[in-house]
Amino acid sequence: MKAKNAGFIIAAAAALFSGCRSAPVRIGVSAPVAVMTVYSNPGVPWYDDTVSSGAYKVQQEDDGILTGLINRAFDGKNPETTLAQERIDDAAAVFTETLRNSGIEVIDPSVNGELPAYIKAGKSFFDTLNNTLPATGYDAIESASRRLNSSMAAETGADTFIYLSFRFQKDTVKEGIHDIGVAARVVMRVYAADVNGKTLINREYTGTSEEYTALRNSSWNRDELCSYFSGTVRALAERFAADYAPEISAEMSAPAAPEPSGETGTALPVSARRSVPAEEAESQTDEASAPQSQQTAAE
Repeated sequence: MKAKNAGFIIAAAAALFSGCRSAPVRIGVSAPVAVMTVYSNPGVPWYDDTVSSGAYKVQQEDDGILTGLINRAFDGKNPETTLAQERIDDAAAVFTETLRNSGIEVIDPSVNGELPAYIKAGKSFFDTLNNTLPATGYDAIESASRRLNSSMAAETGADTFIYLSFRFQKDTVKEGIHDIGVAARVVMRVYAADVNGKTLINREYTGTSEEYTALRNSSWNRDELCSYFSGTVRALAERFAADYAPEISAEMSAPAAPEPSGETGTALPVSARRSVPAEEAESQTDEASAPQSQQTAAE
């Protein structure tokens, strides 16, 4: 009898605990989602695994304000630089398309520019120095704003507001102790808040392209490297949608890697790569530990 009573108490406690756990966040369930900003670094610097993943500000500007200006001035034929706008525009389009394919209504970015609050929020120090590159139709907004969210909600009916940023990098592919290739690396940071400024999502997704371009005598095919960013962004966007969308398709998966040809190779298993700890890592932080650039600002 005591055993039955004990079992009942344990079962009741488990049910109570289960009922107290918060439900997973799902966006776009009953109202549209507004993507408030999409921006990135303007170059493709080498990935530095000595910088912690939490050092958001450092990594976002890891090609440096002065270094970035110099590179853009003297390296005008390098596609890693010249394709910067195309790269972030594609990332914004891929992210939005992925959300829509997952059953989420996304506010068209053209609506953003019609709001005076949005225009004012987009002006920043780093924007002035041209080291933060927004996607076409967006401004580089580095701090979420409760007032801006409220204005957008009144204008569009949205109830979730996403602040999205990317870090585009290149990473070395190793075979033993030898550097044999260069792969595209993407860090996608998603911060989302509701109309009251409450943090809903504060998460970073990291991925490296399965394909790589050969590295020989410190040279690599930069055009080929740049072609790998779009697929990597799509894989990250699909992971985000799988985590937070209400109607993500079970068939959705990352695009198949093209057959290797010419100078192109297929990346080694992650165990053979220099950046192993970062490639499979995802970090999720709560509001208290969110980077200042992603925190919700007071009115």
